[in-house]
Amino acid sequence: MGVLGISLGTTTIGIAYMHDWELRDFNTHSFRAQWSEDKADHVIKRIGTYFTTYHISIVVIKVPPKTHQPASIDLLLKKLMAFIVIKGCMMDVCTKEDLKQHLPGAKNHRDLMDFVVKTYPITTTEYSAALERKNQYHKKVFEAIVAAHIGKEKGG
Repeated sequence: MGVLGISLGTTTIGIAYMHDWELRDFNTHSFRAQWSEDKADHVIKRIGTYFTTYHISIVVIKVPPKTHQPASIDLLLKKLMAFIVIKGCMMDVCTKEDLKQHLPGAKNHRDLMDFVVKTYPITTTEYSAALERKNQYHKKVFEAIVAAHIGKEKGG
């Protein structure tokens, strides 16, 4: 069974696909256009390409905490959840705090990244880029990988 981890945002999303505990794909996608319903549809369409490429049975979506969720994230999440239901997948929605609770000793984003690079050495280049640039763009993919890992632990 395949697990898709998604770190959701309105400008940047991180995506990771795992199958049989192997991290097979991970990427960050940017959507620079001004927010609109068309942009939300474009984001869903991009995520949808992973469903045509891989056999996905579980999706774990990392979202900002409720206190930091603008209406655009709410709309995007609702559209994404409807899409996942149509695809017949199990899904879970979590925050970064939820991700950290699944990793012993994780206190911050750097701890999440350290866990990922130790568990999945294929991410070493992305890890180095994230540390060098200190850019939110790179952080999203690590959140997505941890989300996929947790989805795998829970039932994938």
